[in-house]
Amino acid sequence: MWSAITILTHFLAFTMSTRGNNDCISPQFLKSGETGIVQCSFNKNFYGLVWYNSVSEAVITVEESAKSGDGFESNEFNVLANGSLVITNVTKQHEGTFTVLLLETRRSEPIRHVVNIFVVAKDFKRMPIINHCNASNDICFKMLSEETEVSCVIRDSPFIVPLTMVVRTADGDHDILTAFVVTNNSKSSYTTRVSTSDRLVYSSLLTLLVCKGENSNGLLTKNESFILIQNDNETLSLKDPVKIYSEISSRLELSCTDSRMLYLVWQRKKPQERVSRNVVLATFDEGFIQKNEKFKFQNDGSLVVEEIGVEHEGLYQCISGDGLEVNAILYDVVLVVPPIPLYPAVEGCNIHQGYCVLELHQEDSLMCSIRRIRPQVELKFKLFHEKSSQTVHFFDIQLIIKENENAFDIMLNSKFRVIDDTTRLTMECQVVGTNIKQFKVSTKFDILLSPTMDIATSTEGKAKESDEFSRDRQITWIISVFLAVILFFACCILLRYVVKACQTRGNRRLPSDTYRRVRGDMIPMEDENAQKSTKDEFISQLKEKYENLYNDVKPIPYIRDKLLRIDKVFVEGGIQYLAEKKK
Repeated sequence: MWSAITILTHFLAFTMSTRGNNDCISPQFLKSGETGIVQCSFNKNFYGLVWYNSVSEAVITVEESAKSGDGFESNEFNVLANGSLVITNVTKQHEGTFTVLLLETRRSEPIRHVVNIFVVAKDFKRMPIINHCNASNDICFKMLSEETEVSCVIRDSPFIVPLTMVVRTADGDHDILTAFVVTNNSKSSYTTRVSTSDRLVYSSLLTLLVCKGENSNGLLTKNESFILIQNDNETLSLKDPVKIYSEISSRLELSCTDSRMLYLVWQRKKPQERVSRNVVLATFDEGFIQKNEKFKFQNDGSLVVEEIGVEHEGLYQCISGDGLEVNAILYDVVLVVPPIPLYPAVEGCNIHQGYCVLELHQEDSLMCSIRRIRPQVELKFKLFHEKSSQTVHFFDIQLIIKENENAFDIMLNSKFRVIDDTTRLTMECQVVGTNIKQFKVSTKFDILLSPTMDIATSTEGKAKESDEFSRDRQITWIISVFLAVILFFACCILLRYVVKACQTRGNRRLPSDTYRRVRGDMIPMEDENAQKSTKDEFISQLKEKYENLYNDVKPIPYIRDKLLRIDKVFVEGGIQYLAEKKK
């Protein structure tokens, strides 16, 4: 039964008119050396079909899902469930007109479809290719100098594809001067090329150039290619960058512009780099966006970093435009790490005390530091009162900067010399530099100066100071002990004199023991009062002598307060003596 239908379809295949071509696209383009599919979209429940090659030979037949024919048996052809023809290995011999007769039912009239097949090279690009761009990108960005030629090409096409180039703006496409060239590679292959060096391309800082290919035959999968050109000879008249201070791990959002935008470019340059790198490239009307994975891009053109780190520091520039005007903004993103502690630490000062006094020589050294701070800053010693600035000379200044994880340790060593006889100064260690907006801090301290001027260096001065301290202490002890001994003997002599005087006076008044006993029995209270009076008189005289001696003793110059005082020696000596006498 099928053989009769086959004979009938063979007869009708080239005598009946073509219809139903919407089910099979024509022309179709297959790449040489690959498996190609001649696309059709028949109802999957069709009864049968026959595919014919360009020389009207039946290559494969399908009847009620059963496949047969020379092409099927040789594995050169196959048929998909929707009726599409599969060519296992496409060659130039497959180029031509393929015909398919479709029987939707066993008794239905055959439907004829004709498909023109073109075989192209394996590396053929079905889109215009711009010479400065990668063929895999929808859009590219380049910095080009004026009069640099830009060209666009379609190579090894089976037929001539007309190409044009235009400048795209918000008001539409603007034609430019171009040169169009067609090259005939062989009888069945053509290369078309268009180029331009029109000044209009470089008339603005940013220009969106479009290469358009005519696609009436369906050869091109994309008929437009884009290149966004930044004029390398055009300079931006930007003011100082907008400083953005952002704490580590916080969210960073940079806005581009509120103006109408057709395209924009975000560029970034790290502190150590000399060349900017593209972060985001977008053309809004075309819907193309290229971006770095580390950044997010908002619909309004803003650039977002969800969690900022050290690697995000640097300059960020957004250039946007619509083909008629250009807007640009520059940011300087600075990462902030607060120091620990928040203020500079001066050597010799307790950071937990609100006020600090250092005892130094007129020529000495100072050290100040601030740790784990970012951005990098500098430290400086200065006099708190400007009127005293002429009295101190700073020299041998050393600023040491060390990296500490994602921050810096800053240390300042400096020597100073006081020129006049000033004995007290107020200084401060101050944070200075270009990045001090977040750290306008300083530490104030007072310096009490020794009047000696013979100290060459801080180390020698401190050693001499220690020797003088020990020597002063020894002298103080010697003088204290000497005065205590003198006072002790003086008290003993005085006491002996008083006792003798009392005894002599008593002997004169009481010539006999009997008289003394009688007087004692008669007036006992008077003797006790006399004894108390004698003691009080002794203590009074002792105090008077002590005051005279104490006032005559002069303090030793530059003896520190914490040493043993002379009056303390006398008081303790006198108390000890009285205690012993009482016993």
